[in-house]
Amino acid sequence: MRCGTVISTRDRASLSSTSSTLWNQWSSQVQGSAGERTVAPADRHSLARAAAEAQRELAAATEAAESALARARALSLQLDSVLTALHAGGAAPDQDSAPPAQWARLSPREREVLALVAQGRSNKAIADALYVSPNTVKTHVAALLTKLEVNTRVQLAALVARHANWQEAA
Repeated sequence: MRCGTVISTRDRASLSSTSSTLWNQWSSQVQGSAGERTVAPADRHSLARAAAEAQRELAAATEAAESALARARALSLQLDSVLTALHAGGAAPDQDSAPPAQWARLSPREREVLALVAQGRSNKAIADALYVSPNTVKTHVAALLTKLEVNTRVQLAALVARHANWQEAA
């Protein structure tokens, strides 16, 4: 058809039905892409696996960060102790001095827990390393605090740091 040509009624009806069909196809495609998409079950499963893996990695990274922070705090306390002794005019704590007599009363498992606390590990990390529950580790740490007459895990770590030969005497 050229411009200015008269369109018959029959041609007009044919064009109308064709354009109507094209419009319906196009609008359904647009609505399908803009509306809510349903996720196939296989895709849901792979997304759930990916989310679970991401959560595991986040938990591991968080635990590593907590462990590093505990170790940094222990080292900071040790450094503060040395600096305080130096500023007071005294000597730095002796690394080879004899450990307290209470250390002889520690059980073998408490010695293992003490070594891991001194490394700055969390209760969960210690529990995983020793194949016990975190509550058991919590009980051992409480016993260590009482037996060694200190108030915090950091003080435990500092005590171990001050006495390099603690395991031989315990």
